[in-house]
Amino acid sequence: MEFESHSARVEDVPEDEEQAYRYVEAYPGVVAKIIREDKTLFEKWRDERKSGKVDEWAPFADQEEWELFRWLIKNVGQNKIDDFLKLSIIRRDCDLSADNKYQFMQRIDDLPTGVTWECDTIRVEGDRVGENGNLLEEQLELWRRNPVECVLELIGNPSFDGDLAYGPERVFADENATIRRYDEMWTADWWWAMQVRSFWRTSCM
Repeated sequence: MEFESHSARVEDVPEDEEQAYRYVEAYPGVVAKIIREDKTLFEKWRDERKSGKVDEWAPFADQEEWELFRWLIKNVGQNKIDDFLKLSIIRRDCDLSADNKYQFMQRIDDLPTGVTWECDTIRVEGDRVGENGNLLEEQLELWRRNPVECVLELIGNPSFDGDLAYGPERVFADENATIRRYDEMWTADWWWAMQVRSFWRTSCM
């Protein structure tokens, strides 16, 4: 299956922007091919619960606990969450699976997440000399995520379904196509050039 760009079109933009319209020239050809289809992380997580192998509301005790925890994580700071869980009425009447902030965050961490962070410790040399006559050194933490895995996570996230751009576009601020607009990454000349290069490379193989 192949995806082709749409024909040129006019798009409305917010009134407070300098130009009233975006005149869009889409890339005239195939911009992507489906290599294979697979379920996203979220779909696999959902199917696992529907199959009965895992409790439907896990890692929470039930739907009510899930609703309460969701409300707490969205509206209450972590210190206050700890205070809330330690209230006598909550401990006595709610029978929650978490008695403190640490257990609460464990339940949250068990939910599907994005690409994991990795930390490298690196030693850097400064431009100041220490008492021993040597340049001072310092250990720094470098936190990073695998960019390929990040792209896969973004493409597979159902929240972004229909909102991802796969093909380049040339955008103009006027109907005669004399004033270019560069307002998104895919409107840059580089993306268009790379699409042309990729097409010729695959065509010659």
